[in-house]
Amino acid sequence: MKGLRIVLYALGGVVVLLVVGGIAVAMLFDANALKGEIERTVQAKTGRSLKLEGDLAVAFWPSIGASIGRASLSERDGKTTFVGLESAHVSVAVMPLLSKQIVVSGVRLDGLKASVTRDKAGRFNFDDLLGTPAPAKDKPAAQKAPTEPGAVRFDIGGAAFKADPFPTLAAMRAAGPVIPVKLPLVGKVWLTTTHAVTSAMVKDNLSFVQEGRHAGKSGPPGLRWWMPRSARLLTNNMLLKDEPDHRRLRKLVDRAFQRRQVREMRGDIEQIADKILDGFEGSDAVDVANEYSRRLPLEVICELLGLPHQDRRVFSDWAKTSLSITSAFGLYRAMGNMTKIIDYVRGEIEACRQDPREGLISELLRAEEDGDKLNENELISMVFLLLVAGFETTTHLITDSIVALEQNPEQKAYLLADPAGRMERALEELARYTTPVQSTKPRYVAEDTVFFGQELRRGQLILGFLAAANADPAEFDEPDRLKLDRFPNPHLVFSSGIHFCLGMQLARVEAQSALVRIYERFPNLALAAPDRLDWIERMGIRGLRSLPVRLRPSRARLAA
Repeated sequence: MKGLRIVLYALGGVVVLLVVGGIAVAMLFDANALKGEIERTVQAKTGRSLKLEGDLAVAFWPSIGASIGRASLSERDGKTTFVGLESAHVSVAVMPLLSKQIVVSGVRLDGLKASVTRDKAGRFNFDDLLGTPAPAKDKPAAQKAPTEPGAVRFDIGGAAFKADPFPTLAAMRAAGPVIPVKLPLVGKVWLTTTHAVTSAMVKDNLSFVQEGRHAGKSGPPGLRWWMPRSARLLTNNMLLKDEPDHRRLRKLVDRAFQRRQVREMRGDIEQIADKILDGFEGSDAVDVANEYSRRLPLEVICELLGLPHQDRRVFSDWAKTSLSITSAFGLYRAMGNMTKIIDYVRGEIEACRQDPREGLISELLRAEEDGDKLNENELISMVFLLLVAGFETTTHLITDSIVALEQNPEQKAYLLADPAGRMERALEELARYTTPVQSTKPRYVAEDTVFFGQELRRGQLILGFLAAANADPAEFDEPDRLKLDRFPNPHLVFSSGIHFCLGMQLARVEAQSALVRIYERFPNLALAAPDRLDWIERMGIRGLRSLPVRLRPSRARLAA
């Protein structure tokens, strides 16, 4: 028996070595192919030659990939114009679990998006690293992708874009009202770039659908076969449903988020804000993003759902990690936290079944008993959606608004002169100007169609790019300027159509209350590092990982 066990262990070891060896060989081939792809991309985009040279070597720690010895950038005539790229690291696809990226001396060059990242300070755009060729006259600002004719490549996930999105948004509109782009995890999609097109797209739930079965596909848009079961379970929510399932699920929670109901919560929300701000007394500086903007909406949605107070900070940490996904590899790294959240939600649902308490979870269970069909997975997905959507979006709206006010002192002074009378309209403009949720969820094209002059095929993916819509000069005068008295303000921050944001009224009241309360308490608040904002580098969200502020700046700083 012992001998058999030894034989089995030996066979197992051989299998592991064969698998690891196979992966290593695949990585080397894939890294070499990727090297060529990036060199061709640079050549086509800039007319310069990027040479990645040296031996390829496999590495499994700290990340899976293959390393290239050195790199250099030169003009077509061979003259070197950019040196100092001493090493490169290529993360390659292994059964498409990992994204393909190349990292050169701490500079990450993504061959798929033609963008580069530097360090925590933020992301360059491609031209910043390679130098910008003189633009030809009468040529659009958008660059054509060499490997995909007609496709346009823009860095809409990097720190440079988050810091100042307006030039890129203008270039996108110049490229057309509906343009093809390639996104991490999702792949090729069509993106709307104007207010008119985006508004038409989000309102047309017959031509643009959420469920694959209505477009000759399977599963929700962007969901890949290799994604973990937890990710699949959490997609079983009303955001990814068409009628009539969307209506059935939404009506169960609609009443709790109606305008009248939410307005009645304003007093409670302000009390929560005051309690958090009480903790800042005596402090000179705080991380307002994590200690205020995140805590306030989390407390509110947990109260609404009826979740125990002691669990809230732990849940916030779980969700923060799970929502920082930017690649397929990141998705797998976050899988553990997603599983923890699902188990937690499942446990709370069962606790409410055994001992009903006030809150939306118990109300959903009562609705289930009254005959509304809500299976276990739908219930878990619904609670998860309310938890996450209930605080992440508002977190970024509050934080982004503080940044916008501090970067526009004359507008801040205008608002603080009469916050009670001006806040409601001001918040609408702050939401438009910052657009914390920058795009809709992807949808399928239901049938072959021509949409605003662009041919779309059944089964292709399309997103409404809300950030572009809210910066469209055809709809907004001087859209790149913050005007707190802007009226009318037909922004699409909360989208439109049947999938408009369920919690938009709650988000408005929370953000209004948060801004009034913090500036009432700390009117001289100022950014601690205005030139070093830590933007989240993730497509679809405009927010900060942290935002250090000085609550009582020195007189010298105020005078400056």
